Amino acid sequence: DWSSDVCSSDLAESNDNRMIGQIDIFQLRPQNEYLVGYNAETGKYEPELATEWALGTDGRSYSFKLRKGVQFHRDNGEFTVKDLIFTHEQETLPDSLQVESPFWKRVIQKFEVVNDYEVRLQLDPEANFLHGISRAEAGMEIRSKAGFEREGPPSMQGKTIAGSGPYEFESRQQGVYVRYKRVPYKHWRTTPDFPEFEFRWMREPSTRLAALLAG
Repeated sequence: DWSSDVCSSDLAESNDNRMIGQIDIFQLRPQNEYLVGYNAETGKYEPELATEWALGTDGRSYSFKLRKGVQFHRDNGEFTVKDLIFTHEQETLPDSLQVESPFWKRVIQKFEVVNDYEVRLQLDPEANFLHGISRAEAGMEIRSKAGFEREGPPSMQGKTIAGSGPYEFESRQQGVYVRYKRVPYKHWRTTPDFPEFEFRWMREPSTRLAALLAG
């Protein structure tokens, strides 16, 4: 369980990443991964869904090599370039409320697909691009294109778009909790300590204190 003063304010709840801002995205982060990881202790970028990347010599492109064999939740296939492109399309839809949506509309000009696991992004030059696409920021949580096509758009009554993280979305009761379970296979990156957990909304400080005291 996790509770905080964050949950006592006007929290935006959604099962759709593109409808949640930088702060509220914590409720979906356990299910998602990013192209580029971020080490909170060293402040350095590190490989995650991309194994390596390189800035073009003209400063107007980034090339990425993607990790092979990464599985999406609920048997929705393997991560490839098409899922990166789909994620960008989702984030930049006209009705997206994600605060980074205008940034991604402007910065990424074109995807040049080399193969399923290599892609070059043509950019409007932007010094914050790598930071923005990494785990250090919110807004480019990779989602499954096949999952969206198979399961339909996310809703508060249904599921999220399948991610590839070590925890898989299980259920939500609006205004009460969002629950996750450990994936039923060996995750490529890490094995979570707990088989399941939930973010629980507790608006009253006295209720949060009582829950902590009760264990």
